[in-house]
Amino acid sequence: MRIVCLLLYFFCLFETANAQNKMLLDSLKTVYQTTKHDTTKILTLTAIAFEYRNNKPDTCIAIAEKALQMSEKIGFEKGKAWAMSRIGIGNHILSKYIDALAYYQKALLIFEKIQEKKGMSSSFNNMASIYETIGNYPLSLEYDQKSLKIDEETGDKEGFSSSLNNIGLIYSVQGNYSLALEYLYRSLKIKEEIGDKDGITYSLNNIGDVYYKQNNFPLALEYYQKSLKTKEKIKDVENAGDILANIGVIYTEQGYYKLALEYQQRSLKIHQEIGNKLRTAYSINNIAIIYQKQKDYAKSIEYAQKSLQTAQEVKALKELSDASKTLFETYKLKGDYTKALEYHELYKQTNDSIFNADNSKKIANLEAIADIEKKTKEIEILNKNQEILKKDSEFKLTIIYVIVVFSVVVMFVSYFLFISRKRNIKAKNVAKELSKKIELQRQAISHQADELSITLQTVEKQRDNIISSINYALRIQNAIIPKEQEIQKYFPESFVLFRPKDIVSGDFYWFADKITDTGNKKIIVVADCTGHGVSGAFMTMIGNNMLNHIVHDLEITQPNEILNLMTPLLEKTLLHSEGKVKDGMDISIISIHPKGFQNPSGVTIEYSGAMNPLYYVENQEFKEIKADKVPIGGKQKEGFSYQLFQLSVNSNQLEDKKLITDYSLLITDNCTLYLCTDGFQDQFGGTENRKFMVSKFKKLLLEISDKPITKQKEILETTISNWILAGNETQTDDICVLGVRL
Repeated sequence: MRIVCLLLYFFCLFETANAQNKMLLDSLKTVYQTTKHDTTKILTLTAIAFEYRNNKPDTCIAIAEKALQMSEKIGFEKGKAWAMSRIGIGNHILSKYIDALAYYQKALLIFEKIQEKKGMSSSFNNMASIYETIGNYPLSLEYDQKSLKIDEETGDKEGFSSSLNNIGLIYSVQGNYSLALEYLYRSLKIKEEIGDKDGITYSLNNIGDVYYKQNNFPLALEYYQKSLKTKEKIKDVENAGDILANIGVIYTEQGYYKLALEYQQRSLKIHQEIGNKLRTAYSINNIAIIYQKQKDYAKSIEYAQKSLQTAQEVKALKELSDASKTLFETYKLKGDYTKALEYHELYKQTNDSIFNADNSKKIANLEAIADIEKKTKEIEILNKNQEILKKDSEFKLTIIYVIVVFSVVVMFVSYFLFISRKRNIKAKNVAKELSKKIELQRQAISHQADELSITLQTVEKQRDNIISSINYALRIQNAIIPKEQEIQKYFPESFVLFRPKDIVSGDFYWFADKITDTGNKKIIVVADCTGHGVSGAFMTMIGNNMLNHIVHDLEITQPNEILNLMTPLLEKTLLHSEGKVKDGMDISIISIHPKGFQNPSGVTIEYSGAMNPLYYVENQEFKEIKADKVPIGGKQKEGFSYQLFQLSVNSNQLEDKKLITDYSLLITDNCTLYLCTDGFQDQFGGTENRKFMVSKFKKLLLEISDKPITKQKEILETTISNWILAGNETQTDDICVLGVRL
């Protein structure tokens, strides 16, 4: 009954709007028929065309074309410009954006020529609307600001308010909701001051959109209903269609699917009747989402495909992105991961074309790290050259010493000969010649010493530059790897021992707090990438990006499914590498599902590992779950899948829940979990200069497991430092140990 009443109410609104529109049209037609001035006739025709824009856009275009012909016949520039503007609006409503933009630009040129400020502002505003629709937000914002400036100069409050509204919409699309609301409320205030009832309806609807994006559904619904309930504020059917769709979206979010479907179907009918393909795509996708929520995946896919096709026809990036996202999510829920991945790629590609700044930064970071790798090799060569130059310098200094001593002897002999009254003139001449040669040699050696000094300075400067570049790589890696304190927000009893061998590390750890259908899951990852230093750090960025993509984009949280996807994603990432790729990583993943409303039986822990095991100590008993001996990026047999292990805190958890695993364990609350790479156990040192060994590492974990968590980290750090020192060794590999006490 409620739906019937609402639909009757909408019908009354439309009838009222149509009556008001008819009165205005009748007045304009009377002016057109009675006026004797051609210019007045032309401008009246453009006004009549404007009134037909929403309900009959084809009629709008036909009337405006007649006004254009009349204007060209008498050379009336102002009439030509307004006629072109109305033709553009008609094409705009029909989603013919290229044609519309062409007419707007032609109109703008004439408006600028005759200095028709209102026309210039209108043209900028209309072009901004098209650029916003096709996803070119920077250009849309630029044209809106030009329109805003003209309206401010001319004191056109209606135009000024419209520009404020459009700028607010762009900030809303870009996610800057506080700035969007600031502009939209400013626009609404001006519309209320000047009594622009139609504009008030749009502003209320747009404010509702922003609150919807902020997930404030009650406030969003309030503003949508304000926009719809005041019948005198509605003057066109298209606006009502948008509001109906928006209310339907809110009811979908609140779970009132039958009610939501009624609103969306009504909205779709309006948009199809007036030929607005952009809004049609929007309404169809909303219907697809409702069927998805009702688990009717076949209908959801059918409608989403229609929405995608319609959005592609009009090149609407936002609607294309929404439809591809719906298809991705529906295929994922259906269990068709191949199709889901295909549409996720389309969704991501479309999204990247709208906002690609983050990708640009990542590429820049990867290029910087590659450059650091190159410079690291260069410094090794420079260091070798420095050693050679140093030895050469020492040799030349020895020669100088010998020559100086020899020179003194020669001079003494020369002096003796001179004192002996030049007994042998020939000997004296020989001594002089020898002295000249010695001086030339001294000068040559001095010059070489100067060159050596310059070379040493150059090497030191290059070394400083390389170290500075590597330190910059460290800042990039530190920005990617979470801080220990971030994990401790969720697990106060936890620690991370992270010691790179060089400045940057090939080991890394990763953390996510992910909301799922069954509640929040805390996912912890520890990984050891191929190599260490700059080459290893490069792989940590790839690993970090893959985990973000799988968990946050594909919304996969089960550890074995994450591992199953990592090898094909790594192969795809390194597809263009030259030669056979041997890069990969050893990795262990745990997913902790805390006790709560969705998980009343207690804490559940899921683990999967590629080479890296899970250690845990329960009631002073050391236990180990071995990982699959297949690294990420390694050769896998056909049909291979990583094993999933589950640890539960009580038997009810196992009895009540069907597990997709062959390995289930019961644990107590008094349990500490350890994830680690092989760096600690493989470190050389001790009095006999041997590896620390895995058996000794396990024993150490058992000994410290009952101590406070901060004390455990301190003991591990002290132990490995003393071990390295005792063997007069340096650190041979990256070290990462992460502990969590339940």
